[in-house]
Amino acid sequence: MPSTPKPKMFENTFKGVRVLVTGHTGCKGTWLSHWLHQLGAEVHGIALPPEGASGAFHTQSGIDKLISNRFFDIRDKGSLAQAVTEIEPQIVFHLAAQ
Repeated sequence: MPSTPKPKMFENTFKGVRVLVTGHTGCKGTWLSHWLHQLGAEVHGIALPPEGASGAFHTQSGIDKLISNRFFDIRDKGSLAQAVTEIEPQIVFHLAAQ
């Protein structure tokens, strides 16, 4: 009996979807951003500036793969409101934390 091919998880779920990831320069945010990019999402990030150019953010996700990078504290309500208005995300993953 031939085996049935398994569907790819999340196939086309994020393709072309505008996604905002807060904390995209942290460990988990970097990997999520990279994964979403691989799935075809239009990834936007908001975070504090990354510490040094040798972190996972620069080597795994790649700043050039994101549609936009915004570096500010998400507690700045004005900057956050402006960014969300401009990005118009369809999905938000909130990973920013201290």
